[in-house]
Amino acid sequence: MVGASASKAQGDVAAALQLAAPVAGGWRVPVRLVSAQSGQGIDELIDLLAEPAALLAREHRLASPRETAKTRAFVLYDHEEVGSQSASGARSDFLGTLLSRLSRAGCDDALPRALSRSLLVSADMAHGVHPNYPDKHDKLHRPMLGRGPVIKVNANQSYATDAQGAAAFTRACQAEQLTPA
Repeated sequence: MVGASASKAQGDVAAALQLAAPVAGGWRVPVRLVSAQSGQGIDELIDLLAEPAALLAREHRLASPRETAKTRAFVLYDHEEVGSQSASGARSDFLGTLLSRLSRAGCDDALPRALSRSLLVSADMAHGVHPNYPDKHDKLHRPMLGRGPVIKVNANQSYATDAQGAAAFTRACQAEQLTPA
């Protein structure tokens, strides 16, 4: 069972999302309470995963048959930060082990070959400039709240962004008339 703080956070996030215009078809990002500890909300969350695909189908924006023949993976981490070294974090060996096992059906170099032809994307939230404390934020990187997506880069590779991924993300944003920071 989630507590009052989680319920308040849910309300705050839902209220903030109401400020954004809905996408075509009227779909809005759902906000649900989920607890891995109690299992609350997990079934509902899984059910919600079908909504974006249904919207894309209605809008005739699904990938072509050639694109759908490609293998795609969508990974959600319990401890999502790339820096998380927990057993279920993004720096754990879970995904690497899984992909290695799945690729063994082919040949020994199937995984490196597939990865070399892949686009790997890591999605996370960015810390925006707080309007009351703009002087406390990095002067060279100033993502503004509500102004669109942000590409995160780190010299120590704390983020998965590389030139190919940043270019693909920028093209996708431009196709939607967005400008990433």
